[in-house]
Amino acid sequence: MISRRAQGLENFIAFAKCLALTLTFWAVLGVLLMRSADSDNYPIDRYVLYNFVAVTGLLFACFREEVQGIAFFQNDFLRAIRVAFRELAYVFGALGVNLVLTKDVGVSRLFLIIFGTSLFGVLLLLQRWLPYFAARWFYEGAQRHNTLLVGPAKRARQLAGWLAAVSRYGIHASGLLTEATGHERINTLPILGTPEDLPTILASHRIQSVILLDTPSIERMRQFMEWTEAHGVRLVTLNTLAEDLERPLQYYRHLGVDFITFREEPLQDPGSRVFKRTFDLVLAAFAVAFVLPPLALLVWLAQRKQAPGPIFYRQERAGMQNESFQIFKFRTMRIDNPDATVQATADDDRIYPFGRFLRRTSLDEIPQFLNVLLGDMSVVGPRPHMLAHNTQFAKALGSYHIRTFVRPGVTGLAQIRGYRGEARSASDIQQRVQCDLEYIERWSLGLDAQIVLRTAAQVIRPPKTAY
Repeated sequence: MISRRAQGLENFIAFAKCLALTLTFWAVLGVLLMRSADSDNYPIDRYVLYNFVAVTGLLFACFREEVQGIAFFQNDFLRAIRVAFRELAYVFGALGVNLVLTKDVGVSRLFLIIFGTSLFGVLLLLQRWLPYFAARWFYEGAQRHNTLLVGPAKRARQLAGWLAAVSRYGIHASGLLTEATGHERINTLPILGTPEDLPTILASHRIQSVILLDTPSIERMRQFMEWTEAHGVRLVTLNTLAEDLERPLQYYRHLGVDFITFREEPLQDPGSRVFKRTFDLVLAAFAVAFVLPPLALLVWLAQRKQAPGPIFYRQERAGMQNESFQIFKFRTMRIDNPDATVQATADDDRIYPFGRFLRRTSLDEIPQFLNVLLGDMSVVGPRPHMLAHNTQFAKALGSYHIRTFVRPGVTGLAQIRGYRGEARSASDIQQRVQCDLEYIERWSLGLDAQIVLRTAAQVIRPPKTAY
């Protein structure tokens, strides 16, 4: 009901703006025709097309605008200017594309200047005043809905801003039924009783809608439905499932079946995976061809002097879906390492001097671009951990293994935020995993590029947690 009212008002305002554009268009053209000695300068068939294109551009602008509650009705002159200017830009953008595609050079520049100036003024006035007057016209009087809230007082306080916004659509909160005692009002809402008093309140008050402030059990919901339907009252309930489960939810419908999933995964799109893999291969090929060889020579020379032994260090790590693989790194510890599974610490004496520099600047990770070419890793993703650490971290955090939904990365969101080095506590693990889960849900090529650039900056200015 509420969304229908909001969408209906937005559609009406978009239609009104298009009508105003058309009237302005033909009014300006009419004036120019009357002042012109030669009507052939303004061929009507072309200007009919221009009008259609301009309306299309305006509609595109209207339905791309994000209308957010109270802001939609704000009598704010500066906001009205911004919106009017954006809509005018879409209109003239559409006209410009049309003129380029049709190679039309006969349009009157004078018409475009006068029309653009006039349309900006019209859109400015409509943006500033029309939402307010249209809402009063459509949703006051008989269309006003007195609404009763039922549920926790705390959530009623949280909804104060939302209630103020929907009041513009004729939804007026008349009172609250809650278990809370000792108060006569919550904000401006009078407390009329408890949820058990709902049948009595509906019988004694003029109520058109009831909003439940939390999601009740099935049996309780049926009871609320019986009470409201018996009095011809609409029933709406907040979806508090995400809040109750303390995690975001995604709702979608596929082939007529409704689903709820607990996280968004952009990389389930095959096209997204192709783009990411292409990005990986381009960067990895460059790194392996131009960065790895000279750096490997430098590392080999330093190792010969400080810690003789193999230049590379290979270790089994957990990859996508916990499949193990051999990771490549420049060796940064002496070969007489008693326990390779022990995490490196800030003053770890197992690390030789140049190895400490490699770890601090993350240059020891450069050989992992070989893993990227082999398909074991991605340039950006959750960092792969040792199998022993995987088991240990999973015990500390139940959602740990979600990070294996994607390929592990040479760098990641956690690393650019400073979560590097030794994980000393469950909190350290949780912060890193939260970054990994955020990355999985927010993935985009732009995010990958941002992480790569910030990682490159950290090579020059390493964070304090890098060791």
